[in-house]
Amino acid sequence: MSNSSFNLILSYNTTTSPSIISTSPAVRYFWITTNKTFQLIYVFIVMIPLIIAQLIILILLSKLIS
Repeated sequence: MSNSSFNLILSYNTTTSPSIISTSPAVRYFWITTNKTFQLIYVFIVMIPLIIAQLIILILLSKLIS
């Protein structure tokens, strides 16, 4: 991947999904061509519950360790 396209992806939509950088070019292209409403819905349905789940796992793990 060339440096210019990487910078384009980084500057394009870092607010809604930073993880898109680590995906395949096909998914990246699909994400760039989709509309903003779909991206927002995706972030609220997929990303936020994942973050919440990770926080719960961290809390449970810390309780198990202590």
